[in-house]
Amino acid sequence: MTLKSKFLIPAVLLICIGMSITAWVSYQRSTHSLKIVAAEKSVIAVHSLNTSIGLWTTGIKNELVTLSKTEDVINAITLGPYDPRVYDAALDLLSDSVARHSTFDSILVVDANGSVLTSTNKKMVGVDLAKRGYFKSVMSGKTAVSPPVFSKELNEHVFVVATPIHRNGDVIGMLSAGVRIKTFSEKFVAPIATSTSYPFILAPDGVVIAHPDDNVVGKLNVYTETSYGPEIAKSQNGTLDDVSLGAQKLITFEKEPTTGWVTGMAVIKEAAFADARETGLLILGMSAAMALLLAVGIWVILSLNVLRPIGALVHSATRISEGDLTTSVKSSRKDEIGILQRAMGAMLDNLKGKIDEAEAKEQIAAEQTTKANAAMADAEEARRSAENARMEGMLYAAAQLKSVVAAITDAVDAISRQIEQSTQGATSQSERMGETATAMEEMTATVLEVARSAATAADTSDSARKNAQEGSDIVATVIASIGETQSMALNLKHDMTQLGEQVQGIGQIMDVISDIADQTNLLALNAAIEAARAGEAGRGFAVVADEVRKLAEKTMSATKEVGDAITGIQQGTIKNVNNVDQSVRHIDEATEMAGRSGQSLATIVELVNQASDQVRSIATASEQQSSATDEINHNVMDVSRIAEEVATALSQTEESLSGLEEQTRVLNQLIEKMQNQS
Repeated sequence: MTLKSKFLIPAVLLICIGMSITAWVSYQRSTHSLKIVAAEKSVIAVHSLNTSIGLWTTGIKNELVTLSKTEDVINAITLGPYDPRVYDAALDLLSDSVARHSTFDSILVVDANGSVLTSTNKKMVGVDLAKRGYFKSVMSGKTAVSPPVFSKELNEHVFVVATPIHRNGDVIGMLSAGVRIKTFSEKFVAPIATSTSYPFILAPDGVVIAHPDDNVVGKLNVYTETSYGPEIAKSQNGTLDDVSLGAQKLITFEKEPTTGWVTGMAVIKEAAFADARETGLLILGMSAAMALLLAVGIWVILSLNVLRPIGALVHSATRISEGDLTTSVKSSRKDEIGILQRAMGAMLDNLKGKIDEAEAKEQIAAEQTTKANAAMADAEEARRSAENARMEGMLYAAAQLKSVVAAITDAVDAISRQIEQSTQGATSQSERMGETATAMEEMTATVLEVARSAATAADTSDSARKNAQEGSDIVATVIASIGETQSMALNLKHDMTQLGEQVQGIGQIMDVISDIADQTNLLALNAAIEAARAGEAGRGFAVVADEVRKLAEKTMSATKEVGDAITGIQQGTIKNVNNVDQSVRHIDEATEMAGRSGQSLATIVELVNQASDQVRSIATASEQQSSATDEINHNVMDVSRIAEEVATALSQTEESLSGLEEQTRVLNQLIEKMQNQS
């Protein structure tokens, strides 16, 4: 594996892992946040729809109660059977009410026996309603709301709101209104449907009475035909997750106490969480782009600062190993690569010096060879001269040679004994030097292994330092991100505080409206009293005063409900402010812990730098020790070689002395022969 691969593969893996973790966490947090927001919006929408149903039903009740107290309606019960013209006056009043309320289908006046006396729908006159459940409840003095039923005439679901008609404290009949659910749904339910969510309404028995899909209206009973229906039936409100209705949905529901209906909101999770998936894909794309950018940056930096200089050094070393000493090693850096360049340059200079020194010694050896050849020529000339003089001085020299030969023989014997001892010593010394050379080779290998281990440790320390530095940079980025989150949380806290103050202002305004309604009610009562005093002349004014009083009561009731809603909003706002305070405290703690992590990583970086410097010192010392050991090993090997040469020379000298001894013996024989000849 090349250096480039050793550097790039771990770096890219670490970057990819870090980016993948970041992308996964961001995707999970986005999905969770959107789920919470969708659930909260669903709860608000369901509660708003529930409130609308309650106000709508209450308004219908109040309308019917007001109509039941009018003299025209009472006369329709008491006088209508005797004077049909009385029905016309009541019918005009009821028709006007139907025209003003778009959800009314018809209004009926029913006597105490359950028979319809008059109605805005002529087809209903004479129909017997005595067996209807709501009729019995009304005749006991209560206002009743019937369950939804399907009207074949209208081809849609309706429900009945009925109230008793009193006279002198007795119930003398019933005033009822048929109400169209579809019209209410088109007015209040359909507008809040979106591409990712839709509302629905269930009757008390679980039958769907309002839904975007008309195929399920009046046909699907959620309580008995779905797996999640029983959970809705037994709860007043709640949220169901991962409910399959053709697609995964989040369902929020709440029961309306007046009608017993269940209002709900279904959120299509796939569409609602599409933004989270897009955000996750965007983060993944950005992470991949950043990883690619970092990999390219690391490749460029390594190529320019590390790999290219090392490649130049490898090229120079290859040329030197091939015998080209003309190459040059440039050194313009101050880091470890610069040190390596200067060391290789110094090695090249030393090698050139050694070669120059060897060439000089070779020249000296040639000169000595020339001198030796001249000496051999002189010796040959002397030999010829000696040959000429030999015959002349043979007789004279024979006597002298005999004594000399005897001395030489004695000397040769002594030298032979000394050479034998020297040969034994040289042999022993050669063996010891061989053992020493072997030990030095082993020590050299050990030192080289130590140097390689130290270099590897230095590289590992550098990697640890870089990883620690990267960790420190990441912690710094995390601290900055937490700081931004803290700022956003503080801004949110400020906004929530302002929202609380504004809601308080709305509450004050509602108090003023309530006071106005109280005053209006009081004025209406006073007007009614004055109208009563006026007698028949004030009768019409009394009806108007009664209507004003009822309107004031409706206003007070609506104001109370709005006030309760505002109180809930205020409590929710205070709770949100407290939650934001806790979030700010948690962010402060996270910032402090991240700061401590940064300090710890900085300390680790400093310790790793110190360890890296010490390991580099060990590596340098080991390399120097390896060089010194190698030099010693060469010297020991030279000494061992010289000892072997000395032993060989002594052996050769011993052989030469043996030959000299033999020649001395022959010379003695020759002298004796010369003496005998003379």
